[in-house]
Amino acid sequence: MSTSLSRILAQENIVLDMAVQDKQDLFRQLGQLFEYSDNVDASIATAAITEREAAGSTGLGCGVAVPHGRIAALIDASAAFVRLAEPIPFDSPDGKPVRLVIALLMPQSGDDMHLELLSEVASRFSDEGFRQRVLEENDREAVKRLFAG
Repeated sequence: MSTSLSRILAQENIVLDMAVQDKQDLFRQLGQLFEYSDNVDASIATAAITEREAAGSTGLGCGVAVPHGRIAALIDASAAFVRLAEPIPFDSPDGKPVRLVIALLMPQSGDDMHLELLSEVASRFSDEGFRQRVLEENDREAVKRLFAG
């Protein structure tokens, strides 16, 4: 079965206007979010995302980043969407700070799923209209519908 972003993005994993100090603070808060939603130890989730980020920035450009990591004990992929209250530096290719974040946790296996999800994220967020809608929307349910649509 194909994995789609809207299927693995639970409404409780949509956070609008999260306040963070920097990239590392964002990763810690993402770890806590995944612990609550997916019962993955926050420190393990944070470490997986941090380890991947150390290999190279996951900033896509246009104010978007897709921090992600792999966790051996994970059965299925999970996603979180975070709109930051204030943009933060992210070493993105265009040099712009990031305000829109799609975080992904994936099982250790499943390279096809990994590539499908990253491709879907890149496709959605390359659409300026989509980026603008998620920046303006203030209802988590409506944001979830944007990802489903």
